[in-house]
Formats: sequence, C-alpha cells, structure tokens
Amino acid sequence: MRTPGKRLVRVLFVHELFPPEVRGGGEIFVWQAAKAIQRRGADVRVLTTGYSDVTEYEGVPVKRLRIPRYGLNFASQAIEREAASVDLIQTFNYHACLPALRAGRRLGKPVSCFVVGLFGREWRNMKAFPMGYLWERFERYQLEADYDALFYVSDYSLDRARDLGIRSRRPRVLYPGVDQRRLTPLEKEDVVLFNGKFDRRKGVFEVLEVARALPEIPFWLYGWGPEDRAIRSQAPSNVTVIPYANNRADDLPNLAGRARICLLPSKAETFGYALVQAMACGCAVVSSIPLPFEGCAVQPTDVRAMIEAVQRLWLDREACAKAGQANAVLARQYTWDRFGAGLYATYTELVAGAQIAAESVQ
Repeated sequence: MRTPGKRLVRVLFVHELFPPEVRGGGEIFVWQAAKAIQRRGADVRVLTTGYSDVTEYEGVPVKRLRIPRYGLNFASQAIEREAASVDLIQTFNYHACLPALRAGRRLGKPVSCFVVGLFGREWRNMKAFPMGYLWERFERYQLEADYDALFYVSDYSLDRARDLGIRSRRPRVLYPGVDQRRLTPLEKEDVVLFNGKFDRRKGVFEVLEVARALPEIPFWLYGWGPEDRAIRSQAPSNVTVIPYANNRADDLPNLAGRARICLLPSKAETFGYALVQAMACGCAVVSSIPLPFEGCAVQPTDVRAMIEAVQRLWLDREACAKAGQANAVLARQYTWDRFGAGLYATYTELVAGAQIAAESVQ
C-alpha cells in the first residue's frame, strides 16, 4: 500500500520478454517483481519485445516492440521514448540491460538492473566455440556496467560473480519470493520429483541416470524445454514425463505437494525457484543449489552421490518427513511482500538522489 501524501514512483520495466511469452523463469520473475512493487503503490509499466497482442497482463500494462528479443540491444532510442515520463528504469540482463542503461543516462534518470542469469564459464559448455567465450565476456561486460543499483537475487549469486572476477558496481542482494498461498504440503506419495526446464544445465540428464540406477523408485519429470524429445527417448520405465501446459507450471502445487523428495542437480542458478517451491511444498531435497535446505547437498555432476542421497531419504521415511517439514518452515522467509518492500525502498532512495543531483546543477 502507498503511504498517504507520498508521490507515486513511476517505473518502466524493460526486459526482452514478458508473459504470456515465456522462455524461462526470468519472465515469470519480471512479472512477479512488477506485481510486487505495484502492490506497494508504484506506477509500473513494461516495455518488451514480441508479437503477442496482449497489452495488459494480470493488471500490468505492456508495450511490445515488434522486433526479435536480440534486437532489443539496439533499441535504446525506443526505450528512451517510453522512459521519458517515468522516474526510474528497471531492467534485467541479458538483452535489455545495456540499451536501458544508455537510455537512462541520456535522460538523466536512475537505472536499476537485476541479474536473472549468471553462467560464467558454463557458457563454454552451453555454446559452441567461439560463441561460448563471447557470451561469457558479454555477460561480464553487462554486470560491470555503471547501473545505479545492481541486484543479485541471492548472496551466493553475488559471491559467484566475485569468484569469477566480475567487479560489479553498487551491488545489492534482494531475495525473490514464491507464492506461499499456492505452494503447501499435501498428503505425500512415494515419488521423486524434478521440476524445471528440460535443459542440460538444469541437470535433467543426471536425474535420468539416478532414475535408471533406482528402478524401484518412481520419478516425475515436470517441465518443458529443448531437451524434451531426448528425455522422452531416454527415460527408463520408472520415469513419467509431465509437460508444462503452455510453458506454465500450473500443476506444480499438486505435484510438488505430493512428492516426498525433490531432486535438482542444476549446474548454474542465480536463485533456485524450483528448490524454494519444493521446500514450500514440504519436499525433502537433494540438490546442488547452495541455498539452505534440509536433505542432502550434492555436486551437480556427482551422480553416485545423488543416487545414495535419494536412496537414503527414500528408505528413511522419518528422516525424509522431518526434512520436508523443516523445508516448509525455511521457505516461509521467501515472500513477494518482503521483496517488494526492499525494492520499493531502493526506488525511493534512487529517485530522491536523482532529484537532489538535478537540483544541484540548476
């Protein structure tokens, strides 16, 4: 809620895609962030790319540039026109952040950026040579740019950037939330869940190896992505592949709520939504994501450790249940209200600072 007497902060969100056009968790994060500060009283609108005719999504006004998402890198003038009447630009890596920063500097308005992707050297495995090296350098260049605030979505994400030698200016950490009302434990069933994008960096093929080694344990693979066909062709008989409907995880509360164990051996994450969602649903967790959770932490390629961890939790029902109950409690700290309060406080700080700077040169 907006405090009476205070002027509404006007914010332009600039991201390469926005729902209903979704390629990954980044678009869902941008939408949830917009809603979070909208609930605090901010006047929010979104500038994105794409060919959807949707001009408002869940109460958030949207304008779409009819260009490919990569073309946003060259659209700083269009961003500048849309940002002329706002107080602040909020952007996100990869294809929106640099043109948004150029537009903000020409307008003399503060620019805040969220790091929604950080792959570092993993780019070399994701893209063929030499593109992997070029993407790694492009990512570093983006994260070392002169934003007024650069938000990492976890402490470990900021630590990882520093370990990679990335020297971000004005870094901050702000943890996102998950939908606590939808994600709750249900009556548990004997099943192991993987939830997320069917992509090699998410560790989905390692999950198949674990399932193959434990044929007596049923696995649900819930997601979507470029490796869908390969996963289906390689999945052993104890694996059930359940696709997202229209790239939306609408059945997640039901599936995660019922699963006893969640296995998430991701190779690169900035936060770990799937992990926190599973925790909120009361799953015991086996994961490589370095957030606090109960279960077993593993390395993303250590399949033997994953097999042993899943088997141990599977056989020890009491320990598995206790881990799930503890995770549900731990997950309560990740709320969109808390996120929105922290982000809005930063906006008012940046806008006030910009106003003082403008007055000092008059």
